[in-house]
Amino acid sequence: MIIEPRVRGFICTTAHPVGCLVNVRDQIAYVLRQGPIPECPKRVAVLGCSTGYGLASRIVATFAGGAETIGMSLEREPTATRTGTAGWYNNRAFEIEAAKIGRSPLTLEGDAFSDEMKKTFVDRVREKFGQLDMLVYSMAAPARTDPDTGGKAEGPPRPSPDAEARRLEEKANALRENVDELVSELDRRRHRAMRTYLRPTLIGVAIAGVAALATLAVLAWRSAGRRSSRTARKTGKKMARVGLALRRAAAHPERTVRVAGPGLGRPGGGRVAVERSGVLRSGAGPGGLGGVLDRARRGQGELHPAVAAGQARSGG
Repeated sequence: MIIEPRVRGFICTTAHPVGCLVNVRDQIAYVLRQGPIPECPKRVAVLGCSTGYGLASRIVATFAGGAETIGMSLEREPTATRTGTAGWYNNRAFEIEAAKIGRSPLTLEGDAFSDEMKKTFVDRVREKFGQLDMLVYSMAAPARTDPDTGGKAEGPPRPSPDAEARRLEEKANALRENVDELVSELDRRRHRAMRTYLRPTLIGVAIAGVAALATLAVLAWRSAGRRSSRTARKTGKKMARVGLALRRAAAHPERTVRVAGPGLGRPGGGRVAVERSGVLRSGAGPGGLGGVLDRARRGQGELHPAVAAGQARSGG
């Protein structure tokens, strides 16, 4: 028989015996890697032992705890045209692997809710164990039939679409409220971080900027002061030379000439006494002291009275 997967909804309705064997062996290998469990009960019964938690509990009790087990599950055997259930292949694979380590598990397959199966289970437990150390209940039965009344009992009803929609809406509203609270908390933390770290940084930058501006202002003031000092020194030297010339002219009037002109290069200036020896020859320009001296030498100026009298007496 060629086994092909057949899927109905999210359930595969066909099972491959080799795949089930590999699955059981993988679970056994994982349990063995975790190490032994010395305190594990030694006489264990598992109701619903073929898949899920029941199969896992049976594997742990047998391969980690060294226990003898009895299991019960409702399975369908394979036929010539149809595969058995996955649980049926899992039970066979478990029994094969348990026999390899010297265990002799017992598996009952039938309706666990029927009176006949209940009696069979109790009898086998008494024969094999005498009593149980642990009972694992892992039944996955969506419905059961009462053997006395024939009534059918089902699991809890599924919620209606409207109720499910309301439940989802309530859950969404709760999530939105949580998101809003989270955003508010993030904003508070961000503002707190800005107050704690950013504001001192900005204050420091502002202080550094003010200090830099103050430094530039001091440097500019010092530079201007140096330029003013140089100008004042130059002006002072010129005025000192002028004062020296005037003192000499006052002491020796016969050696000076009186020249009319714009004075020291200023419009409307008065008369300036100029020493003929050329002490003030450093003046520049026609209105400066040097220019005055040149004009005096060329005869363009008015001689001082004392000088004129001296020239008359000497005849020339």
